[in-house]
Amino acid sequence: TLTQNRMTVVKGIFADTRCDDTINRVPILISSKALDLILECISCCSTARIVPPKEGDPDDRPNVIGNKTEGALLLLAQSEWSNKADTGKRRFEAMFGKEGGSRMFPFSSARKCMSVFVTKPALDKDRVLTRANKSEDKTWMMYHKGAAEVVLAKCSTYLDIDGTEKKLYSRKRAEFEALIKEFASDALRCVALAHRSNIESVVDPINATVADLERKLEKDMCLDAIAGIMD
Repeated sequence: TLTQNRMTVVKGIFADTRCDDTINRVPILISSKALDLILECISCCSTARIVPPKEGDPDDRPNVIGNKTEGALLLLAQSEWSNKADTGKRRFEAMFGKEGGSRMFPFSSARKCMSVFVTKPALDKDRVLTRANKSEDKTWMMYHKGAAEVVLAKCSTYLDIDGTEKKLYSRKRAEFEALIKEFASDALRCVALAHRSNIESVVDPINATVADLERKLEKDMCLDAIAGIMD
């Protein structure tokens, strides 16, 4: 077997929907609400980026800069699988590194995970943007990514196909645990995505620390997806 040092998402479960044909980029049939949460996590909970191939390069595929596993998720998000999502735009709008903007807590090999706080303008009852430049009108979401078994253990709900959160009872948890074992037996690297909303009611997103993450936020999360990735 010849490898290309190029990680690829080959299968997974997204919003409780099994997908065994991500190689051919078959569009995922889940609600726009569910897909939006997954794409936001892929786009913002990442340090990698995708750049076009160099001129004259015989390999005409986009290049991954940074972590290859994160790159695999970004390439999936930018494909026909999700109608070619603009992950770069999502990340730009999150305003990382800017005053009052989103915050990143990078991946730790000891923790086997990473988290980001993503801030978006608040919406009124008619889904119209309110005074987005004022901090009190912002909402905050935590997106979380890591080793599948580690992330699953910290989730109490899961994302359904319609974008709603369902209680993660023991029987459903066992299904996800079996899926992780199945993917691992196929020599796939299993990465899980999760989120937790309204984190501003638990911590101060601007000043929260890693200790605050572990103690107050990285629990009772919603499991969004489990991706099986291979070289």
